[in-house]
Amino acid sequence: MPNYLNPDISYFAKTDFREDRRTFGIYYSDLLAGGMLVIGATGNGKSNLIKVLAYNDILHYGTYNRGGFCLIDAHNDLVNEVYDLIPEHLKKEVIYLSPTDPNCSWGYNPLRKVRDPNTRALIASSILETFRKVWGEQSWGIRLEFILRQSLLLLLQVPWKVTFDDIPRLLLNEEYRNKCIPHTTNQHISRFFEKEFPRYSKGDILPVLNKITSLLSIPYLRKVLVENPQQLSMTQIMQNKQIFLVNLSKSKIGTDGVTLLGSFLISAMVSAGFSRLDLPPQKRQPFMLYLDEAGLYTTKSIVNAVSELRKSKFNIVFGLQYLDQLHKDIRSAILSNVGSIICFRLGEDAKQMEKIFTPIFSSSDFLNLERYHIYIRLLINGRITPKGFSAKTITIQDFPSG
Repeated sequence: MPNYLNPDISYFAKTDFREDRRTFGIYYSDLLAGGMLVIGATGNGKSNLIKVLAYNDILHYGTYNRGGFCLIDAHNDLVNEVYDLIPEHLKKEVIYLSPTDPNCSWGYNPLRKVRDPNTRALIASSILETFRKVWGEQSWGIRLEFILRQSLLLLLQVPWKVTFDDIPRLLLNEEYRNKCIPHTTNQHISRFFEKEFPRYSKGDILPVLNKITSLLSIPYLRKVLVENPQQLSMTQIMQNKQIFLVNLSKSKIGTDGVTLLGSFLISAMVSAGFSRLDLPPQKRQPFMLYLDEAGLYTTKSIVNAVSELRKSKFNIVFGLQYLDQLHKDIRSAILSNVGSIICFRLGEDAKQMEKIFTPIFSSSDFLNLERYHIYIRLLINGRITPKGFSAKTITIQDFPSG
């Protein structure tokens, strides 16, 4: 490891060709421009690599081209290890969201006020996409989606504060519904609630009510989505170059809770990334999002944003165990959109990666990789390397002390 670390580079590996052991990394600008997919079986070094990438951001925090970052962890070990790497003088820049911590006062309301009608439509769509991921295709239906979409679009237009608690209230309380309707400028929404909705039976809306109330009955979720007073602003977190650590503790919240909360937070960051395109380029502070176990909360709209957000100086590192964690459309989108791909030892995905890395590496090569050893397709100065190459990832202990 060189004693001088170039702040423009996020170091993460050493070459392993013959006796050549040079430490290298990815230009921070390339990471921002193309994002990254990190894939491999459990226990082979994915989380360590994400930790090392985040450590580069900590080491070079405050340099002219380094911004803040967010790490979302479903298991709590990684996020705590990264927190311990942050020096005391930077702790003031940290926002630590842990829904299971009784002292955590941070909240995030997906139904926050939005003025732009187009943005409201995008928020409603992202919420629906998340619900669909949590509830699954088998329990999803056209009527359920339609009722939910109309409800979300109406509630996003009222002038007072609303939360997910207001969805059952809107559907069950006629007086409250009549209070909301005059605030929509969309005739289709007002016509639906005035003319069509009264003809619906309770059985028609029961699936919506059951699903919303069951989610809000999880205390940790309810605390963050409805009750906590200190509201997170993703735009402020990005622009203020803060370090946002999210500890989702799947063992306590459950898979559905992790998927729901993680997807909402990521969608909010993507939305904030798009909103920064209205700022002059020089005022867009760089920001990276690191996702461990990304399959739990990655949706198609989130993956598609990777290529669209290049100019906003915001991008995502996706950590995955295997591609089957993702829906077929999302798998295709992530392989098409990310600039850099890093593979640890693979199982069934070896044949898929052979197509990308051929003729340098075959599927059997991916099956037999040792722990911490990787095959890489890297974005360098905006161009994807024409040939993959091998390396071994470094650890925090490999960085020069002091």
